[in-house]
Amino acid sequence: MGLPIYHWPFCQDRSIYASVDGILECAKRLKDEAESDIRLVVIDTVSRALAGGNENCSEDMGALVQNVLRIQEGTGAHVLLTHHVPHDQNRMRGHGALLAACETTLRIEGGDLRTATVEKTNDGAEGQRVAFAIESVELGQDPATCDITTAPIVRPTETPAPPPREAKLNKNQQTMYSLLRAAGPAGLAVEEWNEKAREVGIGIGRKADLYDIREALKTRSLARQYNGRWFASI
Repeated sequence: MGLPIYHWPFCQDRSIYASVDGILECAKRLKDEAESDIRLVVIDTVSRALAGGNENCSEDMGALVQNVLRIQEGTGAHVLLTHHVPHDQNRMRGHGALLAACETTLRIEGGDLRTATVEKTNDGAEGQRVAFAIESVELGQDPATCDITTAPIVRPTETPAPPPREAKLNKNQQTMYSLLRAAGPAGLAVEEWNEKAREVGIGIGRKADLYDIREALKTRSLARQYNGRWFASI
């Protein structure tokens, strides 16, 4: 049995849903109308949800995480957030509290043909990729206004091979990679790797440098993460 499609929100005054309590109330009304549990709540985007808050501030990002947990607990649904990465960087924008709270993160890339790559997951393998395209389908036309209602659908496609990456590394990346290779098949936990890097002067002034370097090595397929530890891929 199909579920009815609801347009957000139920009234013209959207401000009543501009809080966690409002979202929970909306979810309750949806559940009652559809006679089905809420399975997914999408927050699009993190920046808009912060409503002027500072993405780089631990207090503001921590408050967002706590509110997401309230939504999750109040609805029993999975909460999906869409967020951005800084230009030419391989990390989520803003304070690291958000990344730490996420169970799984996916990077979406591409134009007509898009790919979704598992970058972090607590209970599975990382680095898996799927390809897809977005198509628009017509749902119907209002006989009074002739307005056409459309909706996007996802069409799976053949997953392309990862694009070739530039192998050249800067000095700090080379050092971090050497430290990881020296660990051999046992690999290194994040803190172990960070500590070894700090001993040679990397990441002392800016802790985020360590994360950025790890992600750069991962992007170049030189490092991989599994079960809480990092390993050299080559």
